[in-house]
Amino acid sequence: MERYVVTGGTPLRGSVRARGAKNSALKLMAASLLAEGEYVLHDV
Repeated sequence: MERYVVTGGTPLRGSVRARGAKNSALKLMAASLLAEGEYVLHDV
């Protein structure tokens, strides 16, 4: 299993356009539960 560790003083922000099957959206839903903040998923 690969792991990416992001370190630094600047928080990440922006938007991601993920196209594909519903399985892609499921991963984004799980990630949004683990991270702080407000997330909006469109066309799911």
